[in-house]
Amino acid sequence: MDNLLTESVPTKEHMDENVVMGDVEVEGTAKNELDQPATEEVQIRRNALHLIGLTDLSQNQVSEFVTEYFSEPKCVFEWVNDDKCNLVYPDDDVCRSALFHLVNESIEDMDERRGYQTKPHPSLQKVFSIRLATTLDKKVSNAHVYSRYYLLHGDPREDSELRRHQRQKNEGKSNSVNTSNKGSGKSLAARLGPKVSDLSLAERISRDKKSRRRRRRRT
Repeated sequence: MDNLLTESVPTKEHMDENVVMGDVEVEGTAKNELDQPATEEVQIRRNALHLIGLTDLSQNQVSEFVTEYFSEPKCVFEWVNDDKCNLVYPDDDVCRSALFHLVNESIEDMDERRGYQTKPHPSLQKVFSIRLATTLDKKVSNAHVYSRYYLLHGDPREDSELRRHQRQKNEGKSNSVNTSNKGSGKSLAARLGPKVSDLSLAERISRDKKSRRRRRRRT
């Protein structure tokens, strides 16, 4: 694919669902450098990279790619949608260094508005496109509703909520048992009765007879 990610302003006509670079497929990659409507209010986020082509990848798989070429310091993931996420670094210099390590070419004079092809994923036959993030690279409201990844793999937030409800339910049962035990107002020793050693000889003999009669009735 020639001139990938070289145009300064994107248009809808520049989008391809699948762009092939040599023998490696780049899913959902834009031919332009800024995959968003043209606007004068767009600002470059110089401490964040925008990674494109992540369809069907988990965050662990994306993290595997990033740490393969630039492991320190750790970045914060900001998912935009199933196909794109921002990698947020502590400062501009670290972000620039990460970009230099992740791209598949030597950058001598960096163009902040240009997109680049990445090095290959270490365990998947994929490469991605990457550029500096902008203020428009953000998740839309209720993005999880439209997520194909969540549809196929489940929403981890729903799993977490289910576990929380189950934990509360179990805690409620435990509290109910404790409350029933406390309802009599008697101590554990009072509920169990006197120790055998505290009984007189006559009381122990009487207690043993009652115990033998109960055993005979059961048999």
